[in-house]
Amino acid sequence: PFYYYLIDFFDFSVSHISSGFTQAHGVNPREIYTVNDILALVHPDDLSLVNNAEEGASAYMQSHVGWESIKSYKFSYNFRFRNATGAYDMYNHQSLVLTTDEHNNFVKALNIHTNISHLTSKNSYTFSIIGLNGLPSYLNLPIFDEGETESLGVNNFSRREIDIIKMIAEGIDTKQIADRLFISPETVKSHRKNIFR
Repeated sequence: PFYYYLIDFFDFSVSHISSGFTQAHGVNPREIYTVNDILALVHPDDLSLVNNAEEGASAYMQSHVGWESIKSYKFSYNFRFRNATGAYDMYNHQSLVLTTDEHNNFVKALNIHTNISHLTSKNSYTFSIIGLNGLPSYLNLPIFDEGETESLGVNNFSRREIDIIKMIAEGIDTKQIADRLFISPETVKSHRKNIFR
């Protein structure tokens, strides 16, 4: 399922919600008035992700691309959304600023949400700024600082595996890792196999 809607940044109202909204969330679009009504469907643990992605994309756009080009770029990132059964699915969010005022502030934007749970249940914790009409794109930029992702449980490695990854990155061989961690080389090999898997 996918759907789209328009946001008016004057009052954060939502309009022109397409029919796929009901299929995706089990909610009648007539019950959705503002951005907050849509944010209420986001997984509670992903609200900071959405906030950081929006802030990160805006900051990157301002510092690396320039606000004057805002209508020529599409923003994209993933997060979990509540579905019609009350469970959560992974969704891709895309937004495109349609109109701005004389100071390049957002006036109206088109948002598109697509269920991608058939592709993945894991989040990449990145955002992309995609250039339209041949403009350059900026892909897979981190949403969180490295320390923040660990506290969110973003990486899927155990503390021991992280220690081993760091030593591998330093060029330390299996036997030396085993000696440093007071474990057998076979245990290190098992950890390496799990890491690569």
